[in-house]
Amino acid sequence: MINWGASLSILTKPGIMTYILKGTAFTLVISVLAVCISIVLGSVLALARNYCTGKARVFKWLATAYIEIFRNTPLLLWIFVCLVFCPCPEFFARKMFGLTSVEVKIMFRAVVALVLFTSSVIAEIVRGGLNSVPQGQFEAGHSQGFSTFQIMIYIVLPQAFRAIVPTLLSQVITSIKDSSYLANVATIELMSRVRKILATSNLYNGVGTQIVSDVFVLFGVAFAIYFVINFTLSCVVRSLQKTPPQTDGAGGGARRSGPVRREPMAQTKYVITISRQFASMGRSIAQELARQLGVEFYDRDIVEAAASRMGLPVSTISDNEESAGNLYYKRIYPLGTGLKSMQDEIFMVQRNIIRDLAARDSCIIVGRCADAVLSDYDNLLNVHIFAPYEDRFRNCVERLEMDEKTARRMIDKVDRSREAYHKEYGGGDAYVNCHFMVNSSVFGIEGSATLLAGIARQKFHL
Repeated sequence: MINWGASLSILTKPGIMTYILKGTAFTLVISVLAVCISIVLGSVLALARNYCTGKARVFKWLATAYIEIFRNTPLLLWIFVCLVFCPCPEFFARKMFGLTSVEVKIMFRAVVALVLFTSSVIAEIVRGGLNSVPQGQFEAGHSQGFSTFQIMIYIVLPQAFRAIVPTLLSQVITSIKDSSYLANVATIELMSRVRKILATSNLYNGVGTQIVSDVFVLFGVAFAIYFVINFTLSCVVRSLQKTPPQTDGAGGGARRSGPVRREPMAQTKYVITISRQFASMGRSIAQELARQLGVEFYDRDIVEAAASRMGLPVSTISDNEESAGNLYYKRIYPLGTGLKSMQDEIFMVQRNIIRDLAARDSCIIVGRCADAVLSDYDNLLNVHIFAPYEDRFRNCVERLEMDEKTARRMIDKVDRSREAYHKEYGGGDAYVNCHFMVNSSVFGIEGSATLLAGIARQKFHL
């Protein structure tokens, strides 16, 4: 039976919306409190896992065990464990915030459970930020007389936290949604209160019995509240992710305040970035261009360097690049967790490697959002290589020796992956920062490289 008027009238009854909004407030308090405590605990765990070596390596083992145990088991399990076994301090065994003493104790145990679970996730997020800080920062700090503790406090951690702010905000979103698990054990937060009203809706709808439309109305209110809160935070996250972090130097990760100061290179030092469609022969053109200009060429070297710095297989880095921006993975792994957290960590590490390479000497860098990462450099030429579909298909079959079915599948898959990666980490399409576009089917590999070499010589006065 559906009676929208009767169901909507539930919301007008005295105390109903107040009861729901109090649940919303407790949801936010539990979530934000859990995340704040988890940031502190997670930072300690990340530091222990990354830097405790030698005699202190037992702390690394303990941190690793903690992270892996809590991160790879369900949150609901720890809610039930804490509800049964977690002791509650006497301070919380009394009425507070309009809750009974029993509800206050449940809220305390719920926060403990969320902290145990969330701190393990945040530890990996912080570790990603720590791994993105170049090793040279430690060496520079020691050369200036800083102790290891001072380097961590004043140099490394500020850079790491600035780099992971969007991911931490994403974890707040996840924690707000995760708090709905408490509906299984208590009537404190939003979802549990909506369920409690629904269970007695026959007392408020004027019909005398529970009707189907009550479910849609009450859960619709919960949906709207969750959506408004999380969508607002998501907009903040997206705005932060679209702005590439500005740095004070080639390897730093500290964001500047105020207007961005351009960083001119010496006239003899320049960088050419190459973005390309799959099978447009962009990599071969970049190699030939590097040969003609006599500069270094970097492509897979960046992947290998990131794998070495992070202690991961090269295949893991490549697989995570390919799935960046994929809607399927975004649904399975919310921002700040799982695969998405790994992708963010890989990007931050590669970003610093790219800036280190650009600061070292003139070079050509292929892919990996180098155009966005180096957007604050004056001596920069961003090139996009493209070609018509049929020419790329022919390159796949004739040059790369693929069968026709594989060729069409790979063109579609790799193009979509590259576009998604650049939109996720470069702030737009691959050609958004482009200075020059080349149709490789017109000039060929050597001709395209010669054309670009001429442009580079004129732009950089070589």
